[in-house]
Amino acid sequence: MVLRSQLCEGLYWLLPRLSDFYQKHPEVAVRVSTSTRPISESEERFDLALQTSGRNRGNTKLAFTASDEIFPICSPKYLETLQTARSAPPRQDSSPSGPSDRNLPLDIALVPKLRLLHHKVEPQDWIDWDAWLEKLETGMRVGYSGIVYDSYPLMIQAVLEGHGVALGWRRTIEPYLKSGSVLRPFAESLYLPDGLSIYQPTGWQSRKGTSDLLKWLESELS
Repeated sequence: MVLRSQLCEGLYWLLPRLSDFYQKHPEVAVRVSTSTRPISESEERFDLALQTSGRNRGNTKLAFTASDEIFPICSPKYLETLQTARSAPPRQDSSPSGPSDRNLPLDIALVPKLRLLHHKVEPQDWIDWDAWLEKLETGMRVGYSGIVYDSYPLMIQAVLEGHGVALGWRRTIEPYLKSGSVLRPFAESLYLPDGLSIYQPTGWQSRKGTSDLLKWLESELS
């Protein structure tokens, strides 16, 4: 059985969880096929597909949608280099948990003053900094000032190394948040109630185990 996934979700979200599915369904073998291209361009047969909602889905049927969330992230290392982080007074809702984040959350007005990391692709199917700022009605625009990457995993690695502040998707960045490898420097977040979609192909019979995997995905993404 083939599960086609966007590269980021496959790498950061799916693979760390897939062992749980195998424990529950040891008789089912799943091959994860990843790509940065929309499923409409897939030349390989797949049984299920996971990708960002709104991307070209081709001749598939929607199984279900799941929420996601987008917010700025940075490493403790980068935060410690910011003079603004050391001098900005903490907000009343701040909940400090360590010396590196004692001034969090920062004021959103600081965004243009930071070294921003961007994930830029063609077509731009993912929300970039300007789109994020616009949806939150901040009145700010930053363009692509900072450092631009054509790979989300490469940008995330740059975040971990302390290169700057990037937009992170909760589903893919959650393990780093839990470990403390990255922090949320701002309180602002963009909630996407239907951020991810699971699709099924049309025109052929589903392989054995597809319904089990579909139910497992729905449970994990709920």
